[in-house]
Order: sequence, then C-alpha cells, then structure tokens
Amino acid sequence: MKRIPEPDDTAGPARWDQASLSTPSGFASVPDLALGPMGWSHSPRLPATLAAMSEAQNLAIAHQWFAAFNAHNLAGLLALYAEDAEHFSPKLLARQPESLGSVRGKAALGAWWGDAFARLASLRYEVLKLTADDERVFMEYLRHVEGEPELRVGEVLEIRDDRIVASRVYHG
Repeated sequence: MKRIPEPDDTAGPARWDQASLSTPSGFASVPDLALGPMGWSHSPRLPATLAAMSEAQNLAIAHQWFAAFNAHNLAGLLALYAEDAEHFSPKLLARQPESLGSVRGKAALGAWWGDAFARLASLRYEVLKLTADDERVFMEYLRHVEGEPELRVGEVLEIRDDRIVASRVYHG
C-alpha cells in the first residue's frame, strides 16, 4: 500500500498542486500526485489531471441539472443533490419571505421546484455559459417564462462527492 505523509495540523489543509514529483525517501512513489519538499503541498488546487477530471464531472452535473430542470423532471433534479443540500434564491425570498430566501434538504427543494413547475408550465432555462473548477460550477443562463420578461441569471452549484451540496441564485 502506498503511503502519503500527513501534514501537521498547524500548516493548514494539504492539497496537491503538481504532477510527477517523487515522494521523500522512505515513502513509495505516488504517480500523478505532487509532494512538496516536506512531502505535501499547500495549494488550494488538485493536480492538473485530477482537477480536469473533477471539472469535467462538475460540468456534466451542470448539464444534467439543466436537462432535468427544463424537462421539469423533479426526481431527476433532486437526484443531483445531497440529502441536506441548501438552496438560496431571490425568487424564493419574494414568494416565501419567512424562508429568508433559503431552503435546506431534498423535501424542501422538491416542494419549491414542484410549486414552480406547477405554476410556470413554460419555465425553461437557456444556458449561456458554464464555468467549472474542482469544487463548483458557475452557470449563466436566461430564464424564460411566457408572459414574463427574459431574466439573466447567475447561479453557483457547490459540488462534493458528485452531489450538489449548495446552490445560490443571483439576478437583478
């Protein structure tokens, strides 16, 4: 079994930031993980190959999100979220002021989107741009609803373990 040295707690989180370096003497070589002079690195980023994989996975989740949302597929949309995920939206704040614009958990998310799908049969989103890193996706899209003006929206999906743990909507 390969062993990766652990940093001490005072140094902050260990993350990998380069590929193809060998480990300090006494440790087995770990391909594709960079280890700094102390056997670990402080970079906030993953190695390029792992980050690219995570970015691609996060973009795939965003595409699945749009497909489910535009199909008004509530089960498919909720399947992308962690059980205790949180969602913030100015529309939620306007419709349910007592929520302070935020809901937590799949049941609350399902109630919010189920209501939106029932009230707004023509609701759909048009993707303008997706930008991802290994922890989140920023989505820029147009909100279309018959009889309402088009609305430009920015939304951030925070993703951990291939599930959305938080989403935040921004618009004017």
